[in-house]
Amino acid sequence: MDCINQEVFKKQRRLHISLAKEIDYKNGKLLELECKIKEKDILLKEVLEERQSWKLQLEKLKNKMDHQEQQLGHSGNKEFNHFTQSRNVEFKNMVCLLEPQKMNLDQSVDTMSNKDHELMQLKVHLKELENENADMKDEHQTLITKERMTNDELQDARKEAIRAWQGLSAHHLRKFQIKRMGQIDRKPFEAICTKKCSSGGDWQAECAKLCSHWEERVKNPHWHPFKRVENHGRLIEIIDEDDEQLKELRSESGEDVYKAVTNALMELNEYNPSGKYPVPELWDSRKGRKASLKEIIEYTIKKLKALQTKRKRSL
Repeated sequence: MDCINQEVFKKQRRLHISLAKEIDYKNGKLLELECKIKEKDILLKEVLEERQSWKLQLEKLKNKMDHQEQQLGHSGNKEFNHFTQSRNVEFKNMVCLLEPQKMNLDQSVDTMSNKDHELMQLKVHLKELENENADMKDEHQTLITKERMTNDELQDARKEAIRAWQGLSAHHLRKFQIKRMGQIDRKPFEAICTKKCSSGGDWQAECAKLCSHWEERVKNPHWHPFKRVENHGRLIEIIDEDDEQLKELRSESGEDVYKAVTNALMELNEYNPSGKYPVPELWDSRKGRKASLKEIIEYTIKKLKALQTKRKRSL
């Protein structure tokens, strides 16, 4: 990426990374809160079921005793007194049996009262996290959209700079020039054809034929002499030196011609892998690399200032 692109996107990239990490953290907290809420809902359900079971047992006991009392209502006092004593003993035994359950239930109810309050707080917090998470995602998407728009503007500016540079004369193309990325350098082919035809023959025709042959091969979408390797934790594509056609080229035409073809292959794979045809690019001829838009602008401003100074002196 151009230096100017890096300067423009540097802050946005940091924001993207920060937001992505924050979203992951919030999602983790949301999941944790949801698990807690489910656990508390299950506990509440168990306590309510236990309370209902306790009530049913007391209700059954009361109904049973009332029924027995009605049956003995017309019996003698002695039998009724005996029933009453028996009933009181049975009731006390049942109370003693249920008392620990009642105490546990009361404790559970008290605990659940506190848990209900805590649960409500968790749900409120969960809603706040969900809203905050949604806002962060919207902000993240907005930054991505802005980055895409900025990148499109920079690419448009670069294309315009390339069109303007293509119209300049060779006199102005000393430091920067337009290079067709993916186009085979013919100089190594000219050198080898000159040697082959030193004893006679049209070396230019032979050079044109050989260059044309390899240009067609380079543009062939079915020929992809690359292999993937890991570089600093990511996969990249490099030239597969074991490719049969490249091995034959290197053997027959030498290292310089081989490099001319493989350089063209690498450039096409980077700049136009789908179209497979050369594309123009701003090139720093002195440093042998792609020129950044910032460098082009600075160079243009420098030339304009020099031209203005020259005009003022001529007046």
